[in-house]
Amino acid sequence: MGGPSIGTIEWLSTGTVGDTISIGGVQMTAVAGARVAGSSTWSIDGAAVAEATSFVAAIADSEAADIVSAVKTTPVSVQITTLAKGYNSELAFSTSDAAVYELSGATLAGGSDLLYFQVSTTASMVFSAAGLHATVAVVMTRAS
Repeated sequence: MGGPSIGTIEWLSTGTVGDTISIGGVQMTAVAGARVAGSSTWSIDGAAVAEATSFVAAIADSEAADIVSAVKTTPVSVQITTLAKGYNSELAFSTSDAAVYELSGATLAGGSDLLYFQVSTTASMVFSAAGLHATVAVVMTRAS
């Protein structure tokens, strides 16, 4: 039960070579110049807007794509969403420089939200020559 976990990264300024953002054990590293396709790196060349764009590309074509997806939600904000759902989707989320990369929390959150069910029962009893017969019906509905 539960859904995917979600977290956000906001670029507060431009990064430096060697900065890291780790998601579920996958470490993404900032590099100077163009990033190498397929690597777990993003380019810090340019403004924060360009860095966020490079980070989204890095998620899409690196090993991170096996566990999360990324999309820009503002020019300098990226939303990370897990592919898995439920308890196991709440991945660790960290950065080497919190003054540059503001994360939404220490983990991606929301996957373990439980579904709550409302249970209602009805019962009826019928007397007959053969004795007492009871019927019970249980109905489960998802509560909002």
